[in-house]
Amino acid sequence: EISGAVAELRYAVVDGGTVCYIRLEGGDAYYTISAADAPEAVILNPGDEVEIVLSGTGADGLLIPAASLTVTGRAPLDGAAPEQEPLPSQSPGAAE
Repeated sequence: EISGAVAELRYAVVDGGTVCYIRLEGGDAYYTISAADAPEAVILNPGDEVEIVLSGTGADGLLIPAASLTVTGRAPLDGAAPEQEPLPSQSPGAAE
């Protein structure tokens, strides 16, 4: 088992299913898990805290298979929605 903050996320379709590749801060390895096994993996953001249970089989250098993933904390999202410019018809003093 390993835990930490998500540093980087990558995704690939392998044999028709989405595989999530998760690198934790301070590490070089990517932990791999199928989106079918951990649906919350596809909505992770950098900075989110996770706990990963390793599968114990198939580790190949920088790719380490995970058996399960639990989100233990969410990083704050960067700011609110961007402010939009009003349309000319919505601007104060616009001619009607």
